[in-house]
Amino acid sequence: DNRVRQALKLCQHREKILSLAFFGEGLQGQDVHVSPTHPEYCKVETPQYDPDKSKALLAEAGYPNGLKVDLVTNSSLPEIVRYAEILQQDAKKGGFDIKIVTVPSSTYWEKWTEYHLGITTWGHRPLGTMVLNLAYSSDENGKPAPWNETKWVDPEFQKLLKEANGTFDVEKRRKIFCRLEAIQQERGSIGNAFWMNTWLTAAKRVHGVK
Repeated sequence: DNRVRQALKLCQHREKILSLAFFGEGLQGQDVHVSPTHPEYCKVETPQYDPDKSKALLAEAGYPNGLKVDLVTNSSLPEIVRYAEILQQDAKKGGFDIKIVTVPSSTYWEKWTEYHLGITTWGHRPLGTMVLNLAYSSDENGKPAPWNETKWVDPEFQKLLKEANGTFDVEKRRKIFCRLEAIQQERGSIGNAFWMNTWLTAAKRVHGVK
């Protein structure tokens, strides 16, 4: 139920999560899987922590007394476990009783597309279309792509993504991405609290490093 998904997203205190889980080293997320570093990124507002609205949405979805959920996390990533712990605490006010299920890295990656709710880390891809094609696309029959871990298939999103794939001009592609990102915020399957900074270090004798 999209109301349940939206409710859980509203339980993310993004500034707090980024600060405590990753020392503030990153950017707050907006529940879209397009990074500000992607060339076709469309700037969108960062949703605010709103537990009261979360409770209202849960009640509307048929859970007036709240909802119990299991959240699976990868034990080898301390920042992700911390993310889950902060969300667990802050989501109580929003009507969620979250049980954190911590599993070894090998177990997580064996079943990452099978969990009902999990925190999955994604590596960067140079283009936003690359990420969306991997994580949220489907075939012509509506079957989710192998890495579409939540099995979320939205016909309007698929149509726009196909259009974006064939749009070479970045500014024109950005206009399509404005709608793609809005759909993810409104009814998508991702709630990302933050983007992580990454670093590349090299000795001075190494040349050609960008």
